[in-house]
Amino acid sequence: MDAHKEDRLSAEEFQSMLRLLRRFADTEMDQFALWRLDSGEAEPVYVSVGLKPVGAAESSFIRFETRTCY
Repeated sequence: MDAHKEDRLSAEEFQSMLRLLRRFADTEMDQFALWRLDSGEAEPVYVSVGLKPVGAAESSFIRFETRTCY
């Protein structure tokens, strides 16, 4: 059994994460935010949140509609 499968976000948790990220982008972020998440189990995860796509074409991104969620 995959030990991490139990730790995966539920659909509700994922939607909540998107709502909070959208709210962060709308209320606190200026142009971008750069984060490093240390899990303690694996290599760090680097997250870049910005108003413009960086490092990939816009068509490469998965689009999530969140404005109506909060």
